[in-house]
Amino acid sequence: MSTICDVTDESFEEEVLRAEGIVLVDVWAPFARQCRGVDTIVAELAAELGDAVKVVRVNAEDAPGIADDLEITSVPTLLIVRDGEIVAEMIGPRPKADIRAALLAHAAA
Repeated sequence: MSTICDVTDESFEEEVLRAEGIVLVDVWAPFARQCRGVDTIVAELAAELGDAVKVVRVNAEDAPGIADDLEITSVPTLLIVRDGEIVAEMIGPRPKADIRAALLAHAAA
């Protein structure tokens, strides 16, 4: 089972951009109700996919540098990062099956 780690402006580069393989980045904010549903889906996917995908969360309010650098204008935003490069971005809530399919497609590439 993969654990979900919270990243900050200080740890983002090490935890995401220098990570090998696939990283799912969940950019969220406490004020956004839609983020709650996505959080549940992300936690389920982390449990299901185990060590095949690293999962991190970024609180956009606490990590404004990341949100600015990545030009995040809406939450929730999910990013799929492969070997340090953003390969997919999903803005707004998405069905679990869509997120899983995107992760597995990029993991297989």
